[in-house]
Amino acid sequence: MSLRYKPRWRLQEHSNVITCLAFSPHGTYIAAGGVDGKLSIWSYDLGRLLYVVSGHAGVLSLSWIGPSEQSLLCGLQDGTVLSVEIDQSLTATGYFAHQYPVECISISGDTVATGAHKEVHVWEFRERGANWRRVSKLDLPPSVGSNRSDEIIVTSLHWARTKYSPNALLVSYMHHGITFWDISSRMILHFISVKTLVASTSLSPRHQYLAVSSIHNGFDIYDLNSDAPIMSFNQPTSKGICIPVLFAHHGFAVLGGSTEGKARLWAIETGNLIHTLHHSDDDTIQAIAAHYDASGDRFMIATGSHSPNDKHYIQLWHAQDIYRDNIPARLMTLLSPPAQLQDHHNMSWTHWIAWFIFLFIGFILSWLFVYWKDKTSI
Repeated sequence: MSLRYKPRWRLQEHSNVITCLAFSPHGTYIAAGGVDGKLSIWSYDLGRLLYVVSGHAGVLSLSWIGPSEQSLLCGLQDGTVLSVEIDQSLTATGYFAHQYPVECISISGDTVATGAHKEVHVWEFRERGANWRRVSKLDLPPSVGSNRSDEIIVTSLHWARTKYSPNALLVSYMHHGITFWDISSRMILHFISVKTLVASTSLSPRHQYLAVSSIHNGFDIYDLNSDAPIMSFNQPTSKGICIPVLFAHHGFAVLGGSTEGKARLWAIETGNLIHTLHHSDDDTIQAIAAHYDASGDRFMIATGSHSPNDKHYIQLWHAQDIYRDNIPARLMTLLSPPAQLQDHHNMSWTHWIAWFIFLFIGFILSWLFVYWKDKTSI
């Protein structure tokens, strides 16, 4: 199977930089947050705007609360965490969580970690309308001579299943490396020194690898068993702009944002470029999301883009198998059961056997034809 992504919908609602994107657990919705103070929720299949929450503070981070598709959390620029519930209508409740903008949110069951500048707080998530309870506030990470004078800035949070703990909180810092914390004791379990400024990170689905976005020169993949970088991907970036990185395709690929209008998807096993998602050359892509819909065998990507002329939009992409798409329509028709056989409720097992035998004979004859053609052309 060879996948190629094609544009599906272009969504326009935001009037400033789109900072975060997230697919709902089943891929029904795509949520977007922006500096304009808007949270927008869209139908992926229809490309239609369903809900908008507008406020005075920018939306900097968001995360769906699985496995349902009715709840999500948003981190706001004024230090508030917004809890959003979707039922017959949409309700939003705000909780003041930090003194700084909430740029990171990570959820594990009924526990929520939030990151804002140098602060990391851990909360017990409550039902709608109830107050949250803060269960932990992490200490500042250790400093060494090379970063002692640098500002402490949290860039990513992940709940990680590691050899140190079944549920450690992985915190990446821009200047202070990557730290694994035990929440109950507030003790550091492990530390990884990173030789770059960390803009963001992404944890692979099986918690084996960590993708690190560098402010200067692209992305690195770290093996969390050895703490060593095993692969690097060059992605040109403008100085000082943080671009996101994200594992996709069940962790077999990594997707990166861009400051030159080209979001790229690479294969982890080979390091080869799988596909380039093209925006305008002067666009900056600072928000990305990816999802696989098992029920429909669909690969989906969303990219948030803004340009110097103040155009802000979300581009939705869907993957197609280029080999399947190139099969002649007549052959696809031959390989499809007749209409009267497609209702399996009305078919007996003898009809199924007869149909499979017919297909098997057809494939054998096709193979013999190709073999004969190759022999006669020698």
